[in-house]
Amino acid sequence: MGIPHDKSADGTVLRTSEPDVARDLLRSRFAQHELNVLGLRQTLDFALRQSMLYDVAFHLVSYGRDVEVTTSGWHDFYLLQLTLAGMCELVAGDADPVALTQGSVYVINPGTPYRKRWSGDARQLIVRLPRRSVERVASTDSANGPVLFAPQIDPAAIDIVPLLRFLWAQVATSRSTVRSSAIDHSAVRHLVTAVLHSVPNSVTHPSAESLPSCLARADRYMREHLATDLAVDDIARACGIAGRTLQDAFRRHWRTTPTEHLRSLRLEAAHRLLTERPFEVSVTEVAYTIGMPHLSRFSHYYLSRFGELPSATLHRSRAAHIRP
Repeated sequence: MGIPHDKSADGTVLRTSEPDVARDLLRSRFAQHELNVLGLRQTLDFALRQSMLYDVAFHLVSYGRDVEVTTSGWHDFYLLQLTLAGMCELVAGDADPVALTQGSVYVINPGTPYRKRWSGDARQLIVRLPRRSVERVASTDSANGPVLFAPQIDPAAIDIVPLLRFLWAQVATSRSTVRSSAIDHSAVRHLVTAVLHSVPNSVTHPSAESLPSCLARADRYMREHLATDLAVDDIARACGIAGRTLQDAFRRHWRTTPTEHLRSLRLEAAHRLLTERPFEVSVTEVAYTIGMPHLSRFSHYYLSRFGELPSATLHRSRAAHIRP
């Protein structure tokens, strides 16, 4: 049995009994992962329903069998999970296992590998939040650093459950083509704000442990020298520390590397230029301006981050603007 024709963006339910089909359906939506059916019976009662709210994807997922899902962590978005029934056991990165029982809310950070065991009766609403949307809303609370959600379940997070249920009910029963894009955009911003202020994270719920000053210095230096060919040692030297010390600080506190953080800043700068100044720049000019002169590499990372090529962003932005 092949993959069914995908019309799920407007709420159609996709079903299959074959593990390979279920795995491929979710690979295209989340990340490269492995799916193992636990027990002797190797068939599923898999169901997937998906709807979009602006750039946020809602997925209602169930497997109908005990399964284990394992990912490598190659994803550039946050996964907000609300367990509606049953139970999932989750191990995200090097954090301790957590039991996602009915009503619990948990957010997996971008780039975090995870392993999740689903009970046969488990059903989850999984919301894919683009990193750029979360970081833009969070920037009103903090100028520097990525947004990292705590690898734990916090009772206060249940405050967003009614909002999640309401939004899912709305998007699952109406087509995005008949809804107002401006209202959808506003609803997404409201959702992200609610998540940031309900689920513990590094921006609105910072830990008592203060961040090393080298992180802010490194972030500022990167932003001021995006067009420069920077190595980690160059950044560390500007901060007055060793390269290994800077690497350790990034990994420990921001769970990324200096190189990945610099790339993220460059891609965000490119996206701003392409969307805000579409008649003043070309893709090549943008690539050189933000320090990624290898066009094929720039396009590859841009596509991974924003879901489209830089040329597509530029074309869409020009169409949306009135030429002066």
